Amino acid sequence: MTARGQTLSDYLLGVVLVVVTITAVFAYFPGLFVPFQEPTGSDERTMANDLSTEILTTNSTGGNTVNYTAMTASLDDSTTRTSITRSAGLQQWRNWNVTIRSEQTGGTVYQTGGNSAGQPAATATRYFQAVDEPACESGCRLTVRVW
Repeated sequence: MTARGQTLSDYLLGVVLVVVTITAVFAYFPGLFVPFQEPTGSDERTMANDLSTEILTTNSTGGNTVNYTAMTASLDDSTTRTSITRSAGLQQWRNWNVTIRSEQTGGTVYQTGGNSAGQPAATATRYFQAVDEPACESGCRLTVRVW
């Protein structure tokens, strides 16, 4: 019995079938390992935290009170936005969003920045009062998202 048959070709066919099957499973179930991955890293959370702190301290009138008009004007001005972003340590390629919601009405008072469009975003939330915005006299929530 010196004839071995088609051992090499059988082996290659088996390996190819295994590789194709594994590739098909990962292609059909792309979120297979998502539960085991952290949606945002600690660097994004730190950046969101630093940016929210920088926005409030830049526009603070003392304590937990801010000048709302100056804060929204600084967020609307591209030069001041760049300055705040650099002070908070955000890289230029990072996207971020600022949303201010009234605790009194529950509605959005102000929003600027991009949309995360389903991407996982690190979030930092701060509470403040504004002296010059009636919706924020009893308190508002500043939410910063970085992705």
